[in-house]
Amino acid sequence: MKTVAVIAEYNPFHKGHAYQIQKIKEEFGSDTAIIAIMSGSFVQRGTPAVLGKFDRARMAVDCGVSLVLELPFPFSCASAEYFASAGVSVANDLGIVDALSFGSECGDIAQLSNIAEKMREDDFVRALRERLSSKEEKAKGYPRILSEMLCEHFEGDFSDTLFLPNNILAISYISALKKLNSSIAPHTILRHGTDEDGAKEGAFAGATHLRSLLHSDNLDTAFSHLPPETHALWREAICAGLAPVLENAMSPLLLSHLRIGSISEKATADSGGGVLRLLKKAANEARDLDELYAYAATKKYTTARLRRAPLFSYFGVTPAQIKEKPLYTQVLAMDDKGQKILGDIRKTAQISLLTKPADLHKLSPAARLQAELSYRADSVYTLLTPTPEKASSYLRTAPYRK
Repeated sequence: MKTVAVIAEYNPFHKGHAYQIQKIKEEFGSDTAIIAIMSGSFVQRGTPAVLGKFDRARMAVDCGVSLVLELPFPFSCASAEYFASAGVSVANDLGIVDALSFGSECGDIAQLSNIAEKMREDDFVRALRERLSSKEEKAKGYPRILSEMLCEHFEGDFSDTLFLPNNILAISYISALKKLNSSIAPHTILRHGTDEDGAKEGAFAGATHLRSLLHSDNLDTAFSHLPPETHALWREAICAGLAPVLENAMSPLLLSHLRIGSISEKATADSGGGVLRLLKKAANEARDLDELYAYAATKKYTTARLRRAPLFSYFGVTPAQIKEKPLYTQVLAMDDKGQKILGDIRKTAQISLLTKPADLHKLSPAARLQAELSYRADSVYTLLTPTPEKASSYLRTAPYRK
């Protein structure tokens, strides 16, 4: 039996994700165990997840994933480089993963691996480090800098159309595996469509489009693009006032923080180069986060950077914390196969596993600091659901067992 990891957000879990699970089992064997390393309460866009992490994990298991482990905050919100590094680190430290599977627009693992290998060349590493040390260049965002540099350094080898979002993330996964000298084999599946797409012929409706449908209460259309196994839980969560969580739900918290909070650009991640000053000024005019990003929009900063900066500032996330490796992961959901795998992981893991959230005190001091920061993010997330919950809600939630 092969064990394959995927790094995902499942925001929400849709038919494209079910297709990935199907393809993995077709290529590795029907008895393959799939471990999803899934973002927790906040996702890479710098926004709260549309549905709580335990419910998203349960949907994944109901659709064929064996075990769901959390990629905790703030790693779940980091830029592509650090998001990929953190997810790969968790997969590697489990000690039992054979392959890491991910979607890509090109679907060619040899080409993606070739790019990742060229990125390791000394001249390229020095040039990239130099570009990233420039405030003006760094503001472009890592994906754009990387694509520009690869086209400049290896002109003719790669087309600039290759450097699409999921290809960049795929390259980051492969690079992280190489950096760790991991025995995990990279594996890619051709991705159909983009996050923004509706359901076009031969493609799946994307996550951004589906969130829009859920947020606009267009549930019948949204459900037509979500696996049937997830429908009952979606209805249950919506009736309970736990979903959908709006991306703008953080507006009062972040705008008030920017308007009156004591803010240090150097102290928090993604906040340097004047981005927080720009956001602080825009916050005085903005009435919600959409207006904030519109007022602050500039060629100098990516939208993702504008989203992450106030979130990291609000939670006090430092640059050093983003660059750390995850020292713990929380068990969110499993089936019978996943429960057996969990037993195997406990014998091989070089990362702490939390099965009961209340067992926080059993972690090492460094891992406990990471978990406490993630739990603070969870406690804020519970205020963002249509019907707010107590801060301790997630501390009382046990992993789902199918």
